Amino acid sequence: MDAQINLSVKVTKDLIQSIVTICSLSEQEILHHTELEKYGFDSITLTELTNNLNKKLGLKLTPALFFEMKEITVHSIAQQLCAKYPQELAVCYSEPSGSAKSSSLGSKDISAEPELVFRKAQPSAASSAGEALKDSGFVPVNTAKAVNPFRTAARVSGLREEPLASQSAGGDLPEEARPAPALNERVTMDEPQPCGAVAIIGIGGVMPQSDNLEEFWDHLVKGNDLITEIPSERWDWQAFYGDPMKETNKSQCKWGGFLKDAASFDPLFFRMSPNEALLLDPQQRKFLETVWQTIEDAGYSPSSLAGSQTGVFVGVTNNEYTDLIAESGLPVDAHSIVSNAHFLIANRTSYIFDFHGPSEAVDTACSSSAVALHRAVMSLQAGECRLAVAGGVNLLASPRSMAAFDKAGMLSKSGRCSTFDKQADGFVRGEGIGALLLKPLAQAEADRDLIYAVIRGTAVNHSGRSKSFTAPNPSGQAAVIKEAVARGGIDPSAVSYIEVHGTATTLGDTVELEGIKNAFAELGKQRGTPTVPAPACGLGSVKSNAGHLEAASGMASLLKVILALRAKELPPSIHCGELNPFIQLDDSPFYIVRERQEWRQPVDASNRKLPRVAGINVFGAGGVNAHIIIGEYEQPASPEPAGTDEPVVMVFSAKTKDSLREIVKATAAFAEDDHRFELRNAAYTLQTGRDEMEERVAFVIQTAEEFVEKARLYASGQAPESEDGIFETAPPTVKQGICDLMSQDATSRLYVDMLLQSKQWFTIAKLWVNGVSVEWAKLHPAGARSRLRLPTYRFAKQRYWIARSGELNRSREGVPSASGETEKRSTFTVQESIGPEEAASRYFGDRISSMLGIRPEELRMDKELQEFGFDSIMAMKFKYEVENELGLTLPMEVLGESRCIKDLAARIVSDPGQEELRKAITGTCPEPEIESLETEQLDALFESLNRKLHGETVLP
Repeated sequence: MDAQINLSVKVTKDLIQSIVTICSLSEQEILHHTELEKYGFDSITLTELTNNLNKKLGLKLTPALFFEMKEITVHSIAQQLCAKYPQELAVCYSEPSGSAKSSSLGSKDISAEPELVFRKAQPSAASSAGEALKDSGFVPVNTAKAVNPFRTAARVSGLREEPLASQSAGGDLPEEARPAPALNERVTMDEPQPCGAVAIIGIGGVMPQSDNLEEFWDHLVKGNDLITEIPSERWDWQAFYGDPMKETNKSQCKWGGFLKDAASFDPLFFRMSPNEALLLDPQQRKFLETVWQTIEDAGYSPSSLAGSQTGVFVGVTNNEYTDLIAESGLPVDAHSIVSNAHFLIANRTSYIFDFHGPSEAVDTACSSSAVALHRAVMSLQAGECRLAVAGGVNLLASPRSMAAFDKAGMLSKSGRCSTFDKQADGFVRGEGIGALLLKPLAQAEADRDLIYAVIRGTAVNHSGRSKSFTAPNPSGQAAVIKEAVARGGIDPSAVSYIEVHGTATTLGDTVELEGIKNAFAELGKQRGTPTVPAPACGLGSVKSNAGHLEAASGMASLLKVILALRAKELPPSIHCGELNPFIQLDDSPFYIVRERQEWRQPVDASNRKLPRVAGINVFGAGGVNAHIIIGEYEQPASPEPAGTDEPVVMVFSAKTKDSLREIVKATAAFAEDDHRFELRNAAYTLQTGRDEMEERVAFVIQTAEEFVEKARLYASGQAPESEDGIFETAPPTVKQGICDLMSQDATSRLYVDMLLQSKQWFTIAKLWVNGVSVEWAKLHPAGARSRLRLPTYRFAKQRYWIARSGELNRSREGVPSASGETEKRSTFTVQESIGPEEAASRYFGDRISSMLGIRPEELRMDKELQEFGFDSIMAMKFKYEVENELGLTLPMEVLGESRCIKDLAARIVSDPGQEELRKAITGTCPEPEIESLETEQLDALFESLNRKLHGETVLP
């Protein structure tokens, strides 16, 4: 065992030295559980690393070694090498008696390295030190915590997660032998197991005229009609208005259920360039933001799910944004191949969030999102994943589909979805994005998750051959209902509400309700229970409010029912005046919900109240039917937080100051207006259920009222005082000084622990807002706190929408700043006397910023280019443009080895082989004639020179 550990140590040491040689970092900067891409590694530099290891270790590796791994880190590579080549490595590091050591380690004493400990790949928090050293799968790892893509690089991430001394397991053991803490306390990473019922633990979405689901529910219960005229930002409906039977590409439908803001996006939040975002299907953009908010709604930080067996299943049918791209006249871009295909919506989500479960886009027309949910439930029950995101997307971007639907006779001439009504003449198209976070019920209860509702049963089928391809089939629809009820194992008489598909056509509504009646009649006969004649099961359709959301229609129906279960009331189905005469509900248990009403609990034969249960009907134009049985969940009463006058620390963070203020403002409004707010549970949720980002603020307060007061003071933009218990991120130089002081050594770690134990809240808050890692979980003993549903992240709103050829180009209104504000790009760049490295930095920065769509002054020269969305496609384009402009070669290996613009400039300037390139670049930065400068330009020049001479100080 000692030999194996020693071998692992040597391999790790040589591996780090090879990495350092390639990426020009110090050994101390290389973290053992950090992906090598964070250090600028790509396919080119991985090939170089392969060659270095072959020479150093005497192996015959190929770059394919790295692509066999789930993650490419120092830890995983060393583990892979030791597992695959133990004999070869033993020979490489063999030490003949009396000879010097052949390893590159020389005579250095490995045991004296304080930054190295031995950890098993997936340690158990309950294992003992003896068990921890029993197996052979150990490699040395840094005590520094691995960087994940949602954490800011500025934070002090090197402090290990260990319990306080009073809570430490094996306190008498040496530090190296203590079991490492679990990386994720709430989402275990072992093999998934089959499950039964599925809990809905998080929801998120944007719906017609509703920026969030709270606003959507408010519209529904008030019976609001969310249909509007087609917004001019989408297309000029008047230019396409006409009789589709007589004119080409015309439609008489000028109505729809539209989002308030379908074009906005926060690309840099997701490490995407603004220019790439402009080409990206808005359905992808909005779904990324919705998934983030859905996870936060469940009380989890998105990064805590990274690497987990989480599946993604999304229903999608439309792809109308491609029409705009085609009509715009834009040249073909390399990013087009990863911008607008259906599969990318699920796959990009899995990539961005680092989910390792199934990732599937589902297209069965109008039933897409319901089928996606069914797939998610089946995947959880089959043990393919531990959690699942199920969702649906639908955005309208082109008049072409509108004309096609109208020509097919499907659209309402009145501009209303009049489901169940005698005057129903078709549907109105709508749009929306929705997502659910799902977990096996047993696991959700064990994790003490907040549960909205429970999915009891789902079923999917195809109606087979019917009268025509798009005609509804009541037999197929009845069959899928019976199967879902059977899978749910429920008494059909317990179903007290059904959200119907309700496409608002005389035929479609009639066929659907006949299918429902037949299904429940047959289910009653099978169970020996007669159909209940009295009205006991309500019927409604969200389409009457929001229109037909097509691929997302099932998700809209699900979200309506989930919100109704939470509120224990049924919203009205509007536009139902005189009932369709073909709908016969006499002698049936069904009735139309025409007014807002309490959702009464059904009772059994013994007059005992039963949980509320609903069915959701969703059908596709191609014959794919789905039905979902969903029931309410009574959350066990949480113990009342112990009364105490002890202050709490409310922590908030965001990518920009504007987003940060919006989150604080929304949370303050929630604290003031919602009876569910509880201060200490809110603090716990913010501390443990949100990712930590660059911009931060912390409030040290004792009551909810005090928090509301201080939050509003901060959100108003007034400069708060730390004496008031409000702490903001300090200027960069001060923040960096604090981070440098609080280095990743044991002393700093113990100091933070001491502050937590002695309840030095002001000091803790000040350290945290400046990037120091605080292990908040140590403040909360297991089971002492409950998660609380709080307002979720507020993304920056910058418009990204391609204009049609000939239209006013409002694709991107100005250039986005880091704060999310819109500013006009300056055409003047200050060019005082500068050295060659700064000249090269400016040259590269100007061209890269143009490619990315970012203002040059906001492209920090020392920040990793991947943070701005500079990917391999961008790298190839950049290389071509530079070479085409200068007529010289920019070596790909130089570009690939450079993590930031500053690195790239330094390599070009310092490499004798790049002398011609350096001269060509610095020659493109002429010094301006000062006499030719305007007043504003002179002011900018003076300020730049002043900062260069005096640091950040600007002279009056």
